Amino acid sequence: MSSHRPLPEEIRLKIEEALTAISMGNFQVGPHRHLYRDFEECGFYGEDDLWQRLPDFLCEIKAKDPVLCYAGDEPPDIAFEPSLNGLELWEYHWDSDSLNFRAYIKFCIQKGRNGQPHYLHVRVHPDRPE
Repeated sequence: MSSHRPLPEEIRLKIEEALTAISMGNFQVGPHRHLYRDFEECGFYGEDDLWQRLPDFLCEIKAKDPVLCYAGDEPPDIAFEPSLNGLELWEYHWDSDSLNFRAYIKFCIQKGRNGQPHYLHVRVHPDRPE
């Protein structure tokens, strides 16, 4: 693989893996430290609401082109939180039709023993450009 990561194919693949993992029920919240603040900012009613709405957000990113929405570093940052086990952080921002604001999402994908993706949720909130 090229030292210039992530490649466009990889950026697109992470969105596909996230959608697949969620549709298969392979998902969980990684660190909880920002979760309820994010819920408040996005108007979520709790974790069930988050899991119901996440596929819509990922589909919005997919429709707008994940490469154009990619907001992460090159190469992707590594998560330091113990619950994320040193996984790569995938970050995207996009103009969300369902949230009615420019949003930001961060997640990790972990491969299970069976090779299937597992989605680990980190953040979703209004985009705050640096």
